[in-house]
Amino acid sequence: MKTFILCGGKGTRLDYESSYQPKAMVKIGKDPIILHLIKSLANQNLSVFVLCLGYKKDIIINYFLNSKKNKPELLINKKKFIKVSLIINKKKIFLYLVDTGLESGTGWRIKMANDIIKNKENILMTYCDGLSNINIKKLILLHNNKKKPVTITAVQPKHRYGILKIENNIVKSFNNENPKQNIRINGGYFIMQPGILKIIKSKNSYWEADPIKYLVKKKLLSCYLHNGFWASLDTQKEKKYFNLLCKNKKTPWLNVE
Repeated sequence: MKTFILCGGKGTRLDYESSYQPKAMVKIGKDPIILHLIKSLANQNLSVFVLCLGYKKDIIINYFLNSKKNKPELLINKKKFIKVSLIINKKKIFLYLVDTGLESGTGWRIKMANDIIKNKENILMTYCDGLSNINIKKLILLHNNKKKPVTITAVQPKHRYGILKIENNIVKSFNNENPKQNIRINGGYFIMQPGILKIIKSKNSYWEADPIKYLVKKKLLSCYLHNGFWASLDTQKEKKYFNLLCKNKKTPWLNVE
């Protein structure tokens, strides 16, 4: 199974950093977040990664081609994609670095990359700005059991503000200790059959919009519930959170449940 990672966005909510580098290259500790993500998945025996590039793609390409500690070896160099092998955590992995356009929607990036490398296998798709200790084997098992073309991972987000319980306009309780609520959001880890990508028709198609709505309407979307660690890198505050974890030598995204 190949892992498709969306790396083409501009990450504008990261303020000044998005002006000179893509979000995938924002450093968490000593390494860019994309390397943390690849390491976490390589530890679960995933070895082929397809990076769907766009904004400032050359920075990502040059990073991997010139990363001496990972011993890069250029295998294929074509106009539309580059294939390179690397050693990460003593494991050999393969990267497809695919140019999916500067202004493409996320759905189109997946479809375009899949067509370019002529992939016929199921896909694990995720985003470059999230880290989790999701158990990929369990995700795949549920996907296979449910027999739906796509499975989404649902996670429980942290609540940034105090939770109010209200009855008849009277506050009955106030909890500021980040309580777990029965709320789930898109955790960004999908298993999908490549054939389902035919529903994506436009360059402006975003996976999170019409394609997901279509799958829900047609009851073609199964769901894997993840209750462990999950966090995304959208703002400077979240960058500080990730860096604090690294400073304290805590990398929960590597401790698979």
